Amino acid sequence: MSIFSRCLVLVIGVAAAVQALAAAPAPAQKTRVEVVSLRVTVDAAGKVQTSRPSDPQTAAGLLAVAESFARKLTFTPARKQGVAVPGETTLTLVIALEPRADGQYGPHLRRATNGPGVLEVGRTVAPKYQQGRENGALVGVAVSLLADGSTDMGTLATERMELRVPSAFAEARYLDAVKTSLRETRFDLDKVDGVAIPERVTVAYRFGGGPIKPKPSDEERRGSSKLPEDVEVPALTAVSSVPGIELAKVDYTAPAKAAVEPAK
Repeated sequence: MSIFSRCLVLVIGVAAAVQALAAAPAPAQKTRVEVVSLRVTVDAAGKVQTSRPSDPQTAAGLLAVAESFARKLTFTPARKQGVAVPGETTLTLVIALEPRADGQYGPHLRRATNGPGVLEVGRTVAPKYQQGRENGALVGVAVSLLADGSTDMGTLATERMELRVPSAFAEARYLDAVKTSLRETRFDLDKVDGVAIPERVTVAYRFGGGPIKPKPSDEERRGSSKLPEDVEVPALTAVSSVPGIELAKVDYTAPAKAAVEPAK
C-alpha cells in the first residue's frame, strides 16, 4: 500500500471514528472523560511520527480520535549534547466527550502530558482506619528509575503530603502504601536517539478521593452535565538522569474555554 493510500485510509478512519463518537447515545447528557495513552516517536522537529496504544484494548474509535489529537501536538524535541534528535515517549491524553445541543457528543482535548510509560502497576492498598474515621490523601513523591525501568527506592523523596484529616500516623501509612506500589511498578523509559534513558520521575497518588471531600453543587444535584471542579491528580513527569541528555516534552496548555478538536 502506498503512503498516499495509507494516509487516505487513516483520514477516512478518523472521520468515521469521530462520527461514531458524535452519534453515541447520550441518555443522561453527561460529559464522559476518557484517558488514552499512546507510545509515540517524535522527530527532531518536535512532530509525532508514529503512535501505538499503550493499552491494546483501547476502543478503535477512541484510539483514532486520540491519534488525531496527537498528530496536531508539538513537542520540544529530545536533545543530546544540545542537538535536537528523535525521541520516544508515552503521551497521555485526557479526552472529554461533551454533549451538544443536538444530543450528540463532541470530543475535546482537556489535557496532554508525556513521560515514561507504565508497564506494570504495583498494587496500591489504602490504609485502613477504624470505623467512622474517614480520611483521604494526595501523596506526591520523586524517585529515580533504573535502566530496566524499575525504581531505585533508595532515592525516593516525599514532595507533597496533603491529608483530609491531619495525622502523623496516617502520613506514615500512606507513604508506606506508595512505597509498596512503587517497588512493584515497572516503567517504559523515554528514549533519546533510540537509547532508553534512566530518569527521575515525580508520581502522585490519590487515596480516598483526595485531601478535600468534594461537595455537590446545585447543578450536580439537579443532574447537570457539568463536571465538578475537582482537584486533578498531578501528572507523572520526568527529567533525564543522564548529563547532556534532555527528554522530549509536549508543548500543550489546555485552552481556558475553546476546545481543541481533531482534524476533519
